[in-house]
Amino acid sequence: MGPSAHAHFGVVIISCDEADLRITPHGVMIYAGDRPRLDRIPSPEVPRRDVITELVEAVWHDRLPLHSGEWGLASLEVCLAILESGRSCREIELAFQVGVPS
Repeated sequence: MGPSAHAHFGVVIISCDEADLRITPHGVMIYAGDRPRLDRIPSPEVPRRDVITELVEAVWHDRLPLHSGEWGLASLEVCLAILESGRSCREIELAFQVGVPS
């Protein structure tokens, strides 16, 4: 992935009735019919601009970030649960999903 692509953190595949979709650094690969096609999205002018802006606003302008420590913990929990579920072939109970009814 070069500077003219979006951040990409691994394979994400969405299965739909008529197609499968795979997120890529350059857009969405659509697997439908007899051949796949890439629906491109514009490259970012500044990679990770939103993340950098959020950090600057929080540190320099004392604004609450959209992505809090709780959000980070919940995100990490999901990633670790995916890995554990793959290793153990069982469902993993989550504890830190803010706003999700149990």
